[in-house]
Amino acid sequence: MRSRNSGRWGFAGAAALMRVAGCAGAVLLATAAVAWAAAGGLDATFGSGGVATAPTLYPAQHVKVQRLGTAERYLATGFLQSGGLYVAAYTTSGLPDTTFGTNGDGVVKLFPGDTVVNTSRGDLLVDSAGRVLRVGTSTLTTALVGNGKTQTRTSTALTVVRLTQDGRLDPTFGGTGVVRLTVADRYVNGVVQLASGRIVVAGTGLTGTKNNMWERIVLVCLNEDGSLYGGFGQGGVSYETLRTSTSYCGIGVQSNDRIVVGSTAYIGSPLVAYWHVARYASTGSLDSSSFGSGGRVLSSVANLIRLVVDPTSGQITAAGQKDSTPRQIAVARYSVDGALVPTFGQSGYATLGMSGVNMYLGGLCLQPDGKTLVGCNPTGIGTTVARLNADGTSDTGFGTGGTSDLLGGMGWSGNGVAVATDGIVTSGQYPKSGGGSGLYVARYQP
Repeated sequence: MRSRNSGRWGFAGAAALMRVAGCAGAVLLATAAVAWAAAGGLDATFGSGGVATAPTLYPAQHVKVQRLGTAERYLATGFLQSGGLYVAAYTTSGLPDTTFGTNGDGVVKLFPGDTVVNTSRGDLLVDSAGRVLRVGTSTLTTALVGNGKTQTRTSTALTVVRLTQDGRLDPTFGGTGVVRLTVADRYVNGVVQLASGRIVVAGTGLTGTKNNMWERIVLVCLNEDGSLYGGFGQGGVSYETLRTSTSYCGIGVQSNDRIVVGSTAYIGSPLVAYWHVARYASTGSLDSSSFGSGGRVLSSVANLIRLVVDPTSGQITAAGQKDSTPRQIAVARYSVDGALVPTFGQSGYATLGMSGVNMYLGGLCLQPDGKTLVGCNPTGIGTTVARLNADGTSDTGFGTGGTSDLLGGMGWSGNGVAVATDGIVTSGQYPKSGGGSGLYVARYQP
């Protein structure tokens, strides 16, 4: 690993301690993106030295790979600095894909000027037909007519946008390509497609009395045309009973359209934050008879942030932030029915950390071979990807001791990671020379 300053990575359950480069302040792209042909090195054939940047776009929260036959493009999504959302498309060479959208720049802008969308990280999904779904929040304006007068009222709405394969609003979804519902008015941060073709969106809504309001998970199930599916929950909506939050969350789907949701639950007096994984039947009811304890798995190990389900085995991988000093990342592996897999890491858990530096979780995804990719953001040093073997130990054949090339420096942060045919794709933010942050998309050798 090329290094000017160095730190030490520690992996509980792993034999190796890994060195990564650390640089004070922002690093020029040419410096951060040194070509390296080995697994975990930045791929110099993508963008400029492995990195593509968009200074006019705000940092991306998610990145996905869209497969169209034998072709691929990379999709990143985030907020517009003046309010609103975007979905940006890149070719596999790191150039804007000008065939995506209608503006010729590969960027689709949604709800420009709407600052409410910036309150929710949202999620991005490429469905089985190659269509693109962006979920989050937006402002819903309704007209109130009474006593001969018309007034307008604004509220925050759960929002689902569906784009065609080439980035145009899909009128077969909700009539306009956009569906808004006021059932989840806090955060909307997860979406999956079921085998039936329907989609389920995870968010949170406020409930309780005026002086005792609290958040709970809300699951919304939509038919392929954007209408609510009446066979799910109460008219298409299922409400959690625990005090929970999905300001960060994960959602996955197992066989028989069983839905797994990870979040942080708040229990007790005073309230204590718990790692919370729950499973719901395809009808939206909690799977209380065959998953965990009463349909839930609770742990005080960390605040849960991300969750993915292996599409073959149905096993669940979750990751979150430990309230340790310094902060660390916890990764857990569960069986199909919510039991910790004892052969993963140490009794079901692996821990990622760096001596003397706070570590924050970026993206999380699984490779087809069962290995786990974890986006890691050591404060003030840059962003990198750790790869774990199927048993939770570090993959020492990836990068240096299991971590990729360190990208950037102060102000760099990764938020998404995905597996593409040509490598591992990440997205996030980088500091612009004149101030503020822009979008980056990077690709590493697999």
